[in-house]
Amino acid sequence: MIYKIFNNVFFTKGFNRTSIYDSLNSNIHFLPNNEYDALAKNNFLIDSIEKNELFDFLFERNLLFEYEDALQSNFPEMNRDIDIPYKIIGCIIFLTDRTSNDLQILNSSINNGSIPQFNFIFTKDTTLESLEKLNDFLCQNEADTIEITFFDDFIYFEQFLLLIKENRKIFIFNNYSEKTIEDPSTHKNRFDNDLGIKNLKISTDLLTYFESSGFNVYYNRKIFIDKDSNIKKALNSDKTYGVLCDFDTAPLVDVINHSDFQEFWKIKKDDTLVCMDCEFKRICVDNRIPENSDSNLWYYNTECDYNPFISKWNDEDGYLSLEESGVSFENNAILANENLLGEINDRLWNVD
Repeated sequence: MIYKIFNNVFFTKGFNRTSIYDSLNSNIHFLPNNEYDALAKNNFLIDSIEKNELFDFLFERNLLFEYEDALQSNFPEMNRDIDIPYKIIGCIIFLTDRTSNDLQILNSSINNGSIPQFNFIFTKDTTLESLEKLNDFLCQNEADTIEITFFDDFIYFEQFLLLIKENRKIFIFNNYSEKTIEDPSTHKNRFDNDLGIKNLKISTDLLTYFESSGFNVYYNRKIFIDKDSNIKKALNSDKTYGVLCDFDTAPLVDVINHSDFQEFWKIKKDDTLVCMDCEFKRICVDNRIPENSDSNLWYYNTECDYNPFISKWNDEDGYLSLEESGVSFENNAILANENLLGEINDRLWNVD
């Protein structure tokens, strides 16, 4: 009997290991690179007479099915093309008195409903009046999903939750404060994000996987509005493209269509140093601002929380920085001390 990997299971080869993304169950598993190479070479088919630890590993996780040539048409390849019918997928806004006064422009300058998701950031600059104006905006706007990010200096939790008590939109709460959210709503459309590093950075979402093949999934089709209502292509960017109130009479789409505004949209992880060697690159949501090099490759000035050369997160035992693990940069290229990396990975991962 021949077995085959399901077509909804995707492999991403990294420097140190290969990730397996089971898109049906949103699970992630890992394989040594040599075992992935053997699978790929055999077109992801396994003969039942060759059952071994690899077969057992895949079978126990429901990643295999019995395969016959006659059944091939019943398991077509997944269409990886994505057609996003929006100029802007998401809008990230610091909620202040200034920005709340301009919110209705997002219903007039861009057709109401043409931005499917908003993320409002609440800080010490978020006032009761701005929350009331936000609630008015939410009642009129047709977006299905609203993300709210609370920071520790925000104080009006109870008032905000009472304001949206009857709102039936989907709310996702990111709570960076020390206060517990006690939502008075009885609706089932409230979700709390786990704020662990891995949970926020790694998105086990099929759209993210497909989108990442051609785009930067954090910046692609996003618009950012800071506390002073400045329009930006990234929150940490110094460059602005006007103030939101300027577009009360002018179409905001003019900014969106500007080539410079879209600069980060198509910067793939495959074109970014270090990220190109990471097994998470197809499901990673990274808010760092990419920098350009002379070789058409991109890089980040800050180090990621994950080191793909030793397969360790910075909160795990055995973590080392890139420099400590023998990884350096020269002439826009990565130089890896393979002997040192081999010793480190043997110590971390080989079990006697």
